[in-house]
Amino acid sequence: MAALDPELLADTLGEYIGAWWLRIRSGESGALPILAGLVLVVVIFQSQNHHFLGPLNLVNLIGQSSFFILLGAAEMFALLLSEIDLSVGFMAGVGAAIVAALVSGPYNWPWWAAVIVGMAICTGIGLLQGTLITRLHLPSFVVTLAGLLGLSGVLIWIFDIDKGSTGGELSITNKVIYNLVNGTMSTLASWIVLVVLVALFAFVSLAQTQRLRSSGLTAPPLSIVILKIVLAAVAGAVLVIVCNLNRGLLAPLRGVPWVVLYILAAVAVDSVVRRRGSTSV
Repeated sequence: MAALDPELLADTLGEYIGAWWLRIRSGESGALPILAGLVLVVVIFQSQNHHFLGPLNLVNLIGQSSFFILLGAAEMFALLLSEIDLSVGFMAGVGAAIVAALVSGPYNWPWWAAVIVGMAICTGIGLLQGTLITRLHLPSFVVTLAGLLGLSGVLIWIFDIDKGSTGGELSITNKVIYNLVNGTMSTLASWIVLVVLVALFAFVSLAQTQRLRSSGLTAPPLSIVILKIVLAAVAGAVLVIVCNLNRGLLAPLRGVPWVVLYILAAVAVDSVVRRRGSTSV
C-alpha cells in the first residue's frame, strides 16, 4: 500500500515535523512550556527532598491533584468563551458537603441518591449564575465573585446545621464515596485496565486518523500516531509500576487509585466536547 511506502512516510513525517517546528517559532508552543515547567518542578523538589519521587508521595499527589484537574477541565469552557467562574471551588465544596452529609448519619442515604442531589443542587446554582450572565448580561466576574462569597457562607451554614459534623468536619463512612478518591485497584486489575485503555486509545486514534484521511482532511502521519500510542502505553506502564510498589506505612498498600479512571474519563469527555465544538464553529 502507498501509505506504507517508507519514502512517502518519511516525506510526510518530515513535513509534519517541519510544520510543528514552524508553529513553535511563530509562538504556538502548545504544551511544551507546561512540560518544561513540570520537569523543572520535579528536578527542584527532588533535589530538596529525595522522597518526592517516591511511590507514596507520587500516588498522594495524584489524589490531591484530581480535584484541580477536574475543576480545570470544567473551567476551560468558560475561558474559551472569554468568561470566568470564580465560584467553581466553593461550588464543588457545597456539592461535596451535601453528599457527605446525606450519606452519613443521621440521614444515611444511598450513595447514588446523595450524589444525584449534590449534583442537582450544583447544577441549579450554575444555571442561576449562567442566566444572570447570559440573559441580564451581567459580567461573569461580578456574578461568580458574588457566588464565591455567597457559597462560602452556604458551606459554613451546611456544616453548622448538620448534626453529623464535628468541629467543622464530616466523617464519611460510606465505602463507595470514600473509595472515589482513596480506593485502589488490585495489582492485577491495574494491569488489565491499562491494557484495555491502551487498546481503546489505539483504536480511537487510528480510526480518527483514517476518518480524516478518507474525508480529505489533514491527518498526522501514521508514524506519529503509532508513536503517541507507544508513549501512552509507556507512560501508563510507568504509572502502574509506581502505584503497584508498596507505599503502606503500617500495612502493605498497592494498586492504582480509582480516581485515575475518573480523571481520564473526564479529560476524554472534555476533549471530545471541545473537539466537536471547534469543528462545528
